[in-house]
Formats: sequence, structure tokens, C-alpha cells
Amino acid sequence: MNKVYRIYVEKRKEYAVEAAELLNNLKNQLKIAVDEVKVVHRYDVQGVNCQALQDGISIILSEPMVDDVVLEDYPLDDKKAFAIEYLPGQYDQRADACEQCFQLLTGEKNVKVKCAKLIVLPKFEDIVFNKQPVSTTHIRENDEHIDFKDLRLYIQTFRKQNINFLEILFTDFKIISNEYEKFWNVLIKNREAIARYNPYQAVKAMKGHAMEKYQKMEHPYPTKKDVIEKFGYDPKQLHHLLRIEEYLGRYIDGEKYADCLRPLRPEYLINVKQGYYDLETARIVANSAMNNIIRVSDAYTDRIENVGN
Repeated sequence: MNKVYRIYVEKRKEYAVEAAELLNNLKNQLKIAVDEVKVVHRYDVQGVNCQALQDGISIILSEPMVDDVVLEDYPLDDKKAFAIEYLPGQYDQRADACEQCFQLLTGEKNVKVKCAKLIVLPKFEDIVFNKQPVSTTHIRENDEHIDFKDLRLYIQTFRKQNINFLEILFTDFKIISNEYEKFWNVLIKNREAIARYNPYQAVKAMKGHAMEKYQKMEHPYPTKKDVIEKFGYDPKQLHHLLRIEEYLGRYIDGEKYADCLRPLRPEYLINVKQGYYDLETARIVANSAMNNIIRVSDAYTDRIENVGN
């Protein structure tokens, strides 16, 4: 009767509401790419014989129609798990209720039950190599956007030659964990090669980026309402468009990527961003820039090969 029996009780997948809620929180709040999480209730029962234990499992510790029960050793299969349990002296309502039920079942007063909750997570490799990489954008109160990307998606953005991500390789402002600094330094060492990995795709991306800015210039987004009312357009979008026009030409001419990122007329671009042009003039400037970008980019991509994969 002094033997301690360990019992694991787990809801079957279709009834595992608590596990489903935890999985949802991990994926949507913490942005951890996991496919499965298990919540298992563990019971340590002392002061009963084998027959009383078997009876108690089916009527006290579990619901046979919705639960699976494992005795003594729970099969983790290389998965990771941690247990949550009450500290000594803390009241555990679940354990107290189980003890009372076993006492009523057996007539014994010395039955002891301790409870814990086991959280079973996928092994590290399953999380790292998950088939569904995480990508999300956090929008701050001032409308600044911060992108969080799975490393695999991050590398894919380099292959797509997206200027918004390539320029990260050239910034002087960064926070890097010491653990990963050596890997980051490899990227920095090869940043010019990465930035020109596929010139065809790079120029296509610049053209697409420019068209996006052109279309946004007079669009009345809620966050831009005051700006549109003041100028009739968004000067920031015109600033981006003109910067891309200059950048595109210098990139095609073979200038270093780092140099292309530094505008030749920064004061002028700042003035444009602050509303230098009235609406009609801004339209003329934008149309001229967009037509030039289309002409130059199309002529370039017509004569080179798309070498990416």
C-alpha cells in the first residue's frame, strides 16, 4: 500500500481543448512554428491496491470515452516536456478532490494524490525545420512597421532581391546576438555578391517597388488623411519614387550596392519628402519618374537572363 503509482491522462486530439488553446497561443502570440502540443495530466497515487487503482482510473482520474491513459512511463519519442506542479504548502484542488474520491472508493483514509501538468512540445529539430515558417509584421503606434521572419524566409527575400531586405546587409545600425555574430559576418562579407545575385530579379523588384509607391502617392489611407488634406498627395511616396529612379540607374551602371543606397542629392529628397512640390507639379514629376523607371528597367531585363532559382 506504500507503493506510488504514476498515471498519465491525456485527452484525445478531438477533445483536447486545452492543448488546442495552448497551440494557438504559441503560434499566434509567440510566433513559434509548431504543429502539435500536448497537455497531459500526471497523477501520483499512494495508499491503494492495484484493483482500487484500476477502478479509480476509469471513474476518478479519467473519462474513458475521451481520455487515453498511460501507466508509469509516458512515451516522449524524443519530444521535449516539462511539468507544472504546485509547490509544497500550496493548495491543489484537483489533488484534494482525487484523494477524497479514492477515500470514498476504498474506505482508506491514508490515500495520497499529487498532481502535475505535463506540457509536451516537439523536439527542437521539428520546430526549426517546421514546414510552415513564421512571418509577421508588427505595426507600432507611429505606423512604423517591423518585420519578423523565419530565417528560411529571410534568406528567400535575398533571393527575390527585395531592396527593403537587401539594404539591411548594409546598415550600420543593428543588434546581433554574440551567438550568431559569426554567421551574420559571413553574410556581410558577401553582401555585394548577395545584392547582385540576380540582377534581372533585382531590377524587376525595383520596378514593382516604384509602381507601388506611385499608386500610393494619392491614395487616401486612413493613416495618411492629414497629409493628403494638406498637400493633396503623400510627399513621402514621391520621395521614395525619385530615390528608386536614381538608385535603379546607378545599379544598372554597375555602382557598388552600398554606394547606390546613398542618394546623390539627399537635401533635395528631404525637401521633396517635406512637401516641396504642389499637387500638379508632383504629378508631373511622378509621371516622368515612373515612365523613366519602366523604360530603363524593361530595356535592361530584355537583354539579360534571369539566372535565379
